[in-house]
Amino acid sequence: MRTITGKVAVGVSIFLVLLSMIAFQAIYGVSITATSVRYLARTALPLSALYERFDLQLSRTVTHLTETLYTRSPATLTEAGQHTADARQTLAALEQASATANDPTFAQLTAARRDLFIRVERLQSQIASERMTQGSSSTTSTAELVQIETALDQLIDLRHAALTQLIDQKSAEAETPVQAALLAAPLGFLAIGLMAIVMVWVLHRSIVRPVRALAHMATAIGEGQLDQATTTNRNDEIGMLQRALHQTAANLRERELAITTRAQQIMEHQRVELALIQARDTAEAANRAKNAILSMMSHELRTPLTAIIGFSQLIEQLAKAGDYRTIIDDIGHIQTAGRRLMALINDILTFSQIEAGKFKLSIEYLSIVGLVHDVTTKVIPLLEQGSNTLSIARHDQAIHMYTDGARVHQALLNLLNNAAKFTEAGTITLTITQEQIADTTWMNFRVADNGIGIAPDKMQKLFKPFSQIDDSDNRRYGGTGLSLALSQRICQLLGGEITVESEIGVGSVFTMRLPATAEQLHMPSSSSYVEAYRPALSAPNGETHAYNTHC
Repeated sequence: MRTITGKVAVGVSIFLVLLSMIAFQAIYGVSITATSVRYLARTALPLSALYERFDLQLSRTVTHLTETLYTRSPATLTEAGQHTADARQTLAALEQASATANDPTFAQLTAARRDLFIRVERLQSQIASERMTQGSSSTTSTAELVQIETALDQLIDLRHAALTQLIDQKSAEAETPVQAALLAAPLGFLAIGLMAIVMVWVLHRSIVRPVRALAHMATAIGEGQLDQATTTNRNDEIGMLQRALHQTAANLRERELAITTRAQQIMEHQRVELALIQARDTAEAANRAKNAILSMMSHELRTPLTAIIGFSQLIEQLAKAGDYRTIIDDIGHIQTAGRRLMALINDILTFSQIEAGKFKLSIEYLSIVGLVHDVTTKVIPLLEQGSNTLSIARHDQAIHMYTDGARVHQALLNLLNNAAKFTEAGTITLTITQEQIADTTWMNFRVADNGIGIAPDKMQKLFKPFSQIDDSDNRRYGGTGLSLALSQRICQLLGGEITVESEIGVGSVFTMRLPATAEQLHMPSSSSYVEAYRPALSAPNGETHAYNTHC
């Protein structure tokens, strides 16, 4: 009896004796109640569910037969047949369950539904015959349907009444033993209550107060206070637990020190590893970008160089042979390839100057008519190559600009070349308009084509340097992927932007929007350095201006 287990064993034994007296009467009442509930759950309720399903299926059959009488639709007659088949299966399950239940009430309900089902089948056959003969619906069929609906409603009411009566009967059977158990329970629980009071007092002195002290100690240890002092002279389970907590606190102190040291080592290792991974990823990304750019640029530069070398060798051979008939054409091919090569090199140099922050803008008066003439003259060979037509529309007010004419020329030419490149036997339209927004005059250069168009998920690649919309190895269209990116950068430096709208198979519309005068430039503050200087510029009206702009 010195251990807590022994004390608890005595109290439990007394409780078991008192509980057994109550349990005997309770078990008897529960057994009767369980029998009634089991009968309801295993027999009455499943049968009721089958009755309800059968009534619903039969009701749907009657509804579709009624609709067939009025609409003569073969579809409704077919649906009625399907519901009749379902009702037949449910009726078979009902007959089997009623036979198992061996209850005259259920047998009577099942027999009534069987008779009603036979009437419905007979009426369904009659309606089908009338529809096959294309005759009108008979009054007999209509009256029979009304009688069947009435009989079905009566069967539903009988089912509800029978189930209610059965539940009341089973409840009455279980009520008597339950009442006896209810009378015996208060006496038994009164005795148990008195015994519980004594046991609570004993357990409070022997267990609760020592356990509270142990809980306070465990909480302190959990909060990191591992220097808890424990002194006890108890030899029961509480004493054993106190000594175990003391030893646990000592072990935790040692492990905490070891874990802290190890955690510091792991964190340092992870930091170094993360730095190495980031450096590796950065190097790999840079290497991939470098290889892609070198591969693309080598191809684009090699093409005009090959043409130059090839036609030069051909001219050399013809000159040695004294044949000068095609030399002029060959020299023209060399010049075309050279201009192409020069344009590529200029684009690369311009882009590198922008990235390095050393790009310069030369501000001057620009004639829109002259700009259009120069640009269209240079884009005509590419237009003829693709059998394309160029249409130009200019607003009367769009006469001149005060900006970097060479850069506007370069950006507009890139847009037209891009449209001609991706259009075959189509029309490219250049529309130039002028608009006034607040105090700023804007020039809009709209280049529209009916070419292949651009997919929405490819839009993000348009203005990315050295990026192609189709970056596969067997792509149809060549190019460095630099012209649009360079044009966008130039427009941004001039205070404007390029926007694009496109649809696959319909075409694309690129709009270059620029301020009309240099005084309205609002260049982004980035690493780029822009300088514009011209000592004396002649305005269209004969006035001269000098500007020196830095950004």
